[in-house]
Formats: sequence, C-alpha cells, structure tokens
Amino acid sequence: LTGSRKRVFIGQALDVVSTHWRTRFRYLGIRSWLQFGLQELGDVIVQYLFCDRVYVPSFEPKRRSFFGDKFVRIPLISREFPEPIVPTKEFCVIASGSRIDRAQLSGIAVKLGVPLLINQFGNPPADAAFMKKLADSKNWVFSGGLSTLSECVFLGRRALLVVGSHHSEHIANLLQAEKHGVGRLWMDSH
Repeated sequence: LTGSRKRVFIGQALDVVSTHWRTRFRYLGIRSWLQFGLQELGDVIVQYLFCDRVYVPSFEPKRRSFFGDKFVRIPLISREFPEPIVPTKEFCVIASGSRIDRAQLSGIAVKLGVPLLINQFGNPPADAAFMKKLADSKNWVFSGGLSTLSECVFLGRRALLVVGSHHSEHIANLLQAEKHGVGRLWMDSH
C-alpha cells in the first residue's frame, strides 16, 4: 500500500511463539514441535515485515514485545452478549473451525448428552442465538480457539479445552488458560 494508509493486523502469532518455545515438546513430538514453532515464527516475521502495527490479543496485555511498538499486546477480545444471563445448563460443547475439530467435539457432545453448538460467524440472527446458548452454560468444552476462549473468560465460565495435535496455536492458548486459572487441558493423542 502507498500513501498514508496504515497496514494494521490482529493476530496471536507473537504470543503463540513465546508460549510455544517454552513447552519443550511437552504436548507434541519434537518434529511437530519444531514444525509448528517455525510456522508461527514465520507468521511473526511476515507480520513484522509487511504490517505497520500488529495488535496481539493476549492474557498478558501489559507484557512488552521484543519488537518494540510494532506489536502491541491488547486484552482479550469478546463479542457482545445479549444480556447478563445466570447459567442454567451445566455443559455446552462448542464447535467452530475445522471439520476435524467438529467430528471430535461431536463425539464428546454425544457422551455428555448435550447438543453440539456450532459457531456461525457472520450471520447476525444465528450469532445472537448462539451467544445466548453459550451464556446459558456454566462449563464450556471446545477446541481452544482464542475467540471462544476470550468469550469464556469474559463471562467467567469454566473451560475444558480439547486439542488435537494439529493445532499448535490452540496448545499455546490452553497453556495460557491453565496458567491463568481459566481452563483445563485435555490432549487428544489421535
């Protein structure tokens, strides 16, 4: 882009990288750990080279970045919920993202005897109904995406984060959730 237009990006790669390298293969084999770490590091480098400012939603928004003011950590982001709701349901199982996650979470929903809630970003009526169902549950089971985790934190709900080994960024989110006392990690070895 030319002129005075700024290239601004929102992404979590910086936090993923700083969390990922500290895991020391705890949740991934060494090959996957290196592959995902380098992939996320590549994202940080691209953001550094091509963006004027990168906002990083983070559990630790006051932590400084190695890259100075170019990467700015901000508090976690949440969509607006319809109204404060006192939860009446014990569990909800939430699916968004890849089909692999949906299949895995669908099985968990069946075992718990609860419906699988599917996130429908971009469809305002469905989105409002989805948000109300989320707010009505005390405990959330989901794959560990940062958006859902942020909303769980915002509402003060408890989380069980189920992650397959194909999501390094989710593993980083889960480690942060455990560190800050918001959720528990369950790692699927399949």
